[in-house]
Parts: sequence; C-alpha cells; structure tokens
Amino acid sequence: MKTTHKIGAARVIYHAVHAGRTLLGRTDQEIVIRDGVTYDLDLSQGIDFAIYLGGMFERSTAVALSKLTEPSSLVLDIGANIGAHTLRLASLVGPNGRVMAFEPTDFAFRKLRRNLDLNPSLASRVQAFHCF
Repeated sequence: MKTTHKIGAARVIYHAVHAGRTLLGRTDQEIVIRDGVTYDLDLSQGIDFAIYLGGMFERSTAVALSKLTEPSSLVLDIGANIGAHTLRLASLVGPNGRVMAFEPTDFAFRKLRRNLDLNPSLASRVQAFHCF
C-alpha cells in the first residue's frame, strides 16, 4: 500500500475514533499501556494514534529491533520522538543495558520525557538528549 493511501486510511479511522470518543465525552488525550509500556498519547498525532490502535507504529522496525538488540547492549535512538522505540529498546537491553535517545524538537522531547516518567523502571536505562 502506498504511503498516501495509508495516510488517507489513518485519517478516516482517526475521524471515526475521534467522533466516537467525542460522543462519549472523551478527548484526544489518553494514557494507555501497550506491551507493558505506558504512554501519554494525543490521538490527533500520527505516531500516538498508531500506538493507541494497538502498537501499530512501525511494526517491522519493532520486530527488527527485537532481533538485533541483546541484553546489556548500548543502543542509540536518533530521532527518538515520543519514545515508541526508545521504551521498547529499554526493555530489550535489560537492567544492565543503556539507551541513548536523541530528539531535537521541543514538542516531541517533552512527550518523550513524559513517557519516560510514566515508565520509571525503563527510564532508568535511558539517557534522553534534547539536541541536534
């Protein structure tokens, strides 16, 4: 499927979910747990919405990271965004591993910090850098 078709489908699904949540008196803000990781999500944002829909954000990348990452590894996540891969990597490296997460944008870095705060056992394995 072409990216433009995926974006169009995601937009339609988002509008349906948003309408349903509005009818129930809910906003686009939601705290969810996916694969044992807690996220503070804004469903109007693409990555957040994919996580909300059951961890559908870059599944093939997540599978590859699972195969490539060993316990006690040092991993760099460059362009960490809200921490979708950062938190998964923190779980994979285990208590003796380290993840260095780099995110340049103020908006995403604040969300990364928030998601790390929601996962203290994983956050202790992550160094977050607001740079580039």
